[in-house]
This record gives sequence, C-alpha cells and structure tokens, in this order.
Amino acid sequence: MPQQAIEAWLGRIVSEGPTSYCKDLHIDDVDEQYSDRAQWVSGALACAELAARVRDSRSLQWRIAVGLGLRPGPVPTGVSFADWAGVLAELDDAPPSLYTWPINTDPLGIGGTQVTDLSGFLEVPFAYELRLMLSEWHNDTDAEFRRTLWLLSP
Repeated sequence: MPQQAIEAWLGRIVSEGPTSYCKDLHIDDVDEQYSDRAQWVSGALACAELAARVRDSRSLQWRIAVGLGLRPGPVPTGVSFADWAGVLAELDDAPPSLYTWPINTDPLGIGGTQVTDLSGFLEVPFAYELRLMLSEWHNDTDAEFRRTLWLLSP
C-alpha cells in the first residue's frame, strides 16, 4: 500500500507539471503507522527512499524532498538543535510531508525565505545522499516565523 500511495502521488504531480509541486503527501497518508509521532523521522526517511526508488524506476528528473515542520516562534530561531534528538524535540504538530519538483527548480528560497545549508551537520541514515536545508520565513497571517528542516534527494 505505501508504494501505491507514493506512485499515485508522484504520477499525479508529474502529470500536472511543475506548478503542482506544492501538493505534498503527509507520511501518515502513506501508511497509518506513521501517525505515531515517534515514527515520524524514520517514516519520513522510509517514504523518501521509496519515493526516490519509484522516481528512479520511471527515470524522472524530479527531486524528492521531505519537509519536517519545526515549532514556529515570534522571532527567527535558526538552528536550535545539535542532533536528531534535538530535531525530534523541535517537531511541530503536523507529520512530515513528501514533496517533489523538477531537478532544475528550487522553490525553497522564494518569497523572502531564509535558507541555510546544513549538509554534513547531521548524519542521515539513507540509501541516497541527502542535502539538509533549513528554511525559515515569516508568516503574515499569524505573525510567527515558521521553520522547516528539508531532506533533499539528488
């Protein structure tokens, strides 16, 4: 079932084209076991690896990304963790999501978003090499600064 959910999502995004890349897939929609907060990071990595395998089997030139929402705050926070235990403590209330976009597109830095490359900062147990990025932006609707830790496949 997880593979079918990811195949359907990836196929829909690719067929709709680059403007649909913001249509995420929450990992708890891939597999109910990932509704458990304790499974969010391992589930996100498992889903990203499966999505990358599906992408590669279809020879798609699309990046697979996982967005881990971190707790917002009234001021920019930046990097507030030193290891995965710190990341887990900073997770927001929504499960991580899968995203995808064409390789030649980089939507992370749009709209005044501050992006910090954290590659090499945390060790990630993953079959593919990953880049880690932290994005932080101001949300005008509630006056908070939002943060997302991104795990980006090549």
